[in-house]
Amino acid sequence: RALTLDANNTTAHQWYGDYLALMGRQNEAIAEKKLAVELEPLSLIVNFELGLGFYFNRDYDHAIEQLRKTLELEPNFPPANNFLPAAYEQKRMYAESLASFTKANSLSIGSEWTLSKGGLGHLYAVTGKKTQAQNVIEELKQLSNREYVPATSIAIVYAGLDEKDAAFAWLEEAYKQHAFQLQWISLEPRFDNLRSDPRFAELLKRMGLSQPR
Repeated sequence: RALTLDANNTTAHQWYGDYLALMGRQNEAIAEKKLAVELEPLSLIVNFELGLGFYFNRDYDHAIEQLRKTLELEPNFPPANNFLPAAYEQKRMYAESLASFTKANSLSIGSEWTLSKGGLGHLYAVTGKKTQAQNVIEELKQLSNREYVPATSIAIVYAGLDEKDAAFAWLEEAYKQHAFQLQWISLEPRFDNLRSDPRFAELLKRMGLSQPR
């Protein structure tokens, strides 16, 4: 309806792209986000969202390229700093991922910080640094006793450790929290090792989502 009223509404294209991504229509989602960038090429959020779309579509080369472009506009923009190292990780560019996550941790605050911290913990887990991954989990758990921590940030570290029962327990906690980040688990590659478990499909069903094709 918004796009019918104004076909050049940048935010409408951006958010429609998000909706299409969650519905598993990745190519259409990326097309919408490209339109948003064309309309506002200097917008940090729409440039980031296009990079995120590539990341969720497992097109990591384009994700890295687009997220770098976003950081050229603003080097300290937390969302791009959180997902550039995630894209590096998926490409097994582990040194680059570690350096970028370290930067993200120094820049972010609040839920953005817990997102980058969880990402760092996942990186530690998949590269065999289990003690460091467990330390991240404990740090986030302790922080959650004092302030809000999205449970997805803890679940993603357990997913990296392949501790599936613990990962699902924290995803269930995220569901109870109505954690904003939970909506993206249907697309997030760092949860791929949980997808074959019936609990994953059941959780998505409760959220009104389905496994992407």
